[in-house]
Amino acid sequence: MSDLLIVADAESRRFGLCVARGRATAADAPTLVDEMLALAVDVAIVRVDATDDAAAQAFAAHGLSPLHADCLVTWGTDLGAGAPTLALAPGGALRDAQPDDAAAIEGLVAAVFGDYPNHYRANPWFDPAGAAAGYAEWALAHIGRAERTCWVHEVDGRIVGLACAALDSAGAVATGNLHGVHPAFARRGIYRAMIQATLAHYAEHGARSFSIATQAGNLAVQRAWAGLGLLPRRCEQTFHLSTLFGRALAAPAVGVAPDDAARVLLEGHARACGGAALANARIHLRADAGRATTLRSARVARRDGRSAATTLAQDGAGRVIGWMASDPIP
Repeated sequence: MSDLLIVADAESRRFGLCVARGRATAADAPTLVDEMLALAVDVAIVRVDATDDAAAQAFAAHGLSPLHADCLVTWGTDLGAGAPTLALAPGGALRDAQPDDAAAIEGLVAAVFGDYPNHYRANPWFDPAGAAAGYAEWALAHIGRAERTCWVHEVDGRIVGLACAALDSAGAVATGNLHGVHPAFARRGIYRAMIQATLAHYAEHGARSFSIATQAGNLAVQRAWAGLGLLPRRCEQTFHLSTLFGRALAAPAVGVAPDDAARVLLEGHARACGGAALANARIHLRADAGRATTLRSARVARRDGRSAATTLAQDGAGRVIGWMASDPIP
């Protein structure tokens, strides 16, 4: 196995599904199938270089039903003697965040990122409130960590800005992870100042480069980055592969008389998930699929009140040789 995917424990807990993340190409589609089954993944969040225009078709051809969730643009700059010096917006102060700032940071993150158009919001399996809570959890995980920074910007004692970044294990590459300003304090230069301070900090600590990413449509922050000398370096499409393999694999096995996998899947999916599931169903068989002897089916409620279902067919050796999926069920 090539280890394209890593199970995301925090996201899996937050959304109640086995969620994995990784990067892939069109050529990786067969391996993605194997890894998603081996790891019992329900939803894989996969990033693909934007120039790989064959990836979505390849994922679909292998029964992974890709959902295009966003387009992520990464900007960056080299650090060194010419890096910007520390500068703060007038009337404010930047300091290290402390554990007792947690409630204020959570409130700030909710105000800044509550309606942020991220890839989680594109998927009906993910609760937007859970996605916003994830940003707060991510921010708090930066406090008191040697390899990370978490700064807050205060105005008259109120936390109105947040800057979280990290340094890689070699101390060479810094990454801006989460920067934001309360909407009521926008257009005061606070965001630009926090990015500028982040650049200066990591240049001073010997990092060679800095990168930061956002959705392609988030033009305001990209204008700020351009004004500080950053340049676009990478563009990636995000696909969600919501197969529900994990839920189906956890379901009890139902033995059937050995028969053609397609026929067994069609009949078993309807029997386990209801006849309505066949109105919006997709079937995929492995090229070397033989006779199916076992079925496993799971029907799960989506966040939007509708439901989806997956049925897996296994051969006598227990190998998954095909599956049928309905999402949503009418």
